[in-house]
Amino acid sequence: MKKNTNGTSAMLALACASLFASTNANATLAYNDGDLILGFRATGGTGASTDYLVNLGSDSSFLTGSSQLTLNVGSISTDLISIFGAGWKTRSDLFWSVSGVQKFAGNTLPNNSMFATNSETALGALGTQNSTAWPRASAFSSGAPSLKVQSMSNKFALGTTGAISGTDQIQSTNSAFALIQPTSQTNSFASFMPNGINTTGASAYGYFNGTTGIEGNFGSGTLGSVLDLYSLTPGAGASSFIGNFSINDSAQVTYTPTGVPEPTSIAILGAGAAMLGMVRRRRTA
Repeated sequence: MKKNTNGTSAMLALACASLFASTNANATLAYNDGDLILGFRATGGTGASTDYLVNLGSDSSFLTGSSQLTLNVGSISTDLISIFGAGWKTRSDLFWSVSGVQKFAGNTLPNNSMFATNSETALGALGTQNSTAWPRASAFSSGAPSLKVQSMSNKFALGTTGAISGTDQIQSTNSAFALIQPTSQTNSFASFMPNGINTTGASAYGYFNGTTGIEGNFGSGTLGSVLDLYSLTPGAGASSFIGNFSINDSAQVTYTPTGVPEPTSIAILGAGAAMLGMVRRRRTA
């Protein structure tokens, strides 16, 4: 009998340990240095007290891409509707952006390499630059803003910090890459955006200056659905345009690297090449 009791106790201890490990594993979201974070926030109305963040993956994926990429980030449309309402895509007080930092050298990048979007001033073809490039910061001055981006990212990486909805940030049940975060939390995404407590005035991360910082405004219609992405390695001069993000009414996010034609353009070019081939064959005949 004693042997069985010990065996039962051991099994219970093992089960508890497994449950504890499983709970801890689910408490954090996947994040690595250099990952880019897609952020949504509202400055008023429904969802104004909530940030919605999505991990888009390593910066290397956006630096070396040679074709248009539709990002598989789960059903974020369900979350956007739940947080910001069914008309989220038409709201003038709803903003979105992409930002990230390679805080420590890696992925062919030096320390404090930042990434940030900028809203387009005119709608052009995907894969083309239609906004002003952010200025790069020196190796010395890039330390402060990159630390702010890292602080936001580290907050994301904590994942679920509690179990009280609306008070603690929680992982989305619709996407394994998404986090629902109260704006009131320390180092929340909103706190680093224009007029937040962790930035300076109308800037993002105390560095990206402008009316909307790094964000785009959905109220501007089609124009607000595209953001240009820039890579800021420490140094002088303008940052490098590397591509742009677009989002449709179904919240499908697409990344188009610079110089890559849109699928519609490819189809047109292909049709043109086929027609030219037919003409040449007829002439030969």
